[in-house]
Amino acid sequence: MDNKNTMLLTIIAVATLLVAVVGATFAYFTADHTIEGETVVEVTSQVIGSVAVSNPTPNLHVNLTAADMAEQNEGDSYWATQKDDPYSTTEEFNSVAQVSLTGDENDNTYNCKFTLNITKPSAIKANDATITFKTNGATITGITSGTPMDLYGMSATYQVSFSQRGNVEEKDIITAAVKLNNLDGTTQDHLEGKTLNFSISNSGMSCTIAE
Repeated sequence: MDNKNTMLLTIIAVATLLVAVVGATFAYFTADHTIEGETVVEVTSQVIGSVAVSNPTPNLHVNLTAADMAEQNEGDSYWATQKDDPYSTTEEFNSVAQVSLTGDENDNTYNCKFTLNITKPSAIKANDATITFKTNGATITGITSGTPMDLYGMSATYQVSFSQRGNVEEKDIITAAVKLNNLDGTTQDHLEGKTLNFSISNSGMSCTIAE
């Protein structure tokens, strides 16, 4: 009888010890738990290129004599030139808008717009002079590329838009040819002895990057 009681007490003691050990172990892990490590967020941005539009043609001229505008030469036309000749007898196109794009590292497409400004001589009348624009990758609102326009009736400003992708050093996007006419059957005394100043300039360019 005593042996049975002894055995029972032994089993209870062992069971109690196991519970105590498990409880202590659980409490140890709970108290000693730590959290380590960090999350790094890296933000990068693209390198944006530099877009510029210039007018590389500083001066053009048409130097006429009285004989050039005489009646016997009616119907003749004289083209503005930057050469040493007084004028050109054939159509001569010169750059009036040249784009450059530098520093782009991501092959972005740049959508740009600017204003083409035209200052025409006050002395001219209808059909005295014409101007023809040719575009290369650009659009001029209100002007058709390659179509002559009467300089007298032109507006002072036109909106130009173009897109450029990839770096480029010098790219002509607009060229122009200016012609003075000796009109057939029309007296042009209003041009006699005059210096006709005509200019084309670019201003107000802005660009966005296509998504």
